[in-house]
Amino acid sequence: MMFRKKIIRCGLECIVGVLGFMAVALPAYTPAFAMQNAPAYPMQTMPLPASTGPQARDPWDIPVGFIPMGRQTQAPRGFLDFCKRYPEDCMNPPAVYTPVLLTTRRMRELNTVNGDVNATVFFNSDYTDRWDYPEDNIGDCEDIVIEKRRRLMDMGWPEETLLITIVRLKEGDFAGRRTHAVLTARTAKGDYILDNEINHAVPWTTAGKLFDYVMMQSEKNPRVWALVDSSNRLQ
Repeated sequence: MMFRKKIIRCGLECIVGVLGFMAVALPAYTPAFAMQNAPAYPMQTMPLPASTGPQARDPWDIPVGFIPMGRQTQAPRGFLDFCKRYPEDCMNPPAVYTPVLLTTRRMRELNTVNGDVNATVFFNSDYTDRWDYPEDNIGDCEDIVIEKRRRLMDMGWPEETLLITIVRLKEGDFAGRRTHAVLTARTAKGDYILDNEINHAVPWTTAGKLFDYVMMQSEKNPRVWALVDSSNRLQ
């Protein structure tokens, strides 16, 4: 028992001695001491994340321009006959023209109508130049165009923004025909083309790689047609 007490006393004395030595040999750690003994190199800071800039815009938010229209010309006979049979689809537009804002919803409507009509209406030329709504889901290019036009009008698109457009194919179709009809959707961002050979609405400049623009309806009056300005026609 006496021996164990001596060991404990020796241990305590050793600990007290070591602590006393450290108190004398080492300065007290204070903020002042830390500043005096700080390293000479400058303090490093966490870099801020690089700015990503404005978010990328949707493709349809970029202006695409308008088909250049020239002098007035005579409307196609098939169209004039169509207006006699469907006068409600050839009415004069409002006095004030308000372009359609091309929102995501509007772009979806263009693509949905274009894709649905292309998928459900079987193309077949009638060789009579009679413009009409497709019967039994069969129609030629003009019939397909006015069906797309009707569906978009039912969705709230103003008639004066949906312009029937006559083009000339740069390469003839399977029967060698080159005269073709497409629908131009005129928006605040420019003209988009709905074609039975393209499943999505595309800018008129993109579609212009497949055909030349010949004539189209005027947004001021659907009964008035104008030639496309040949001096600005795409090459």
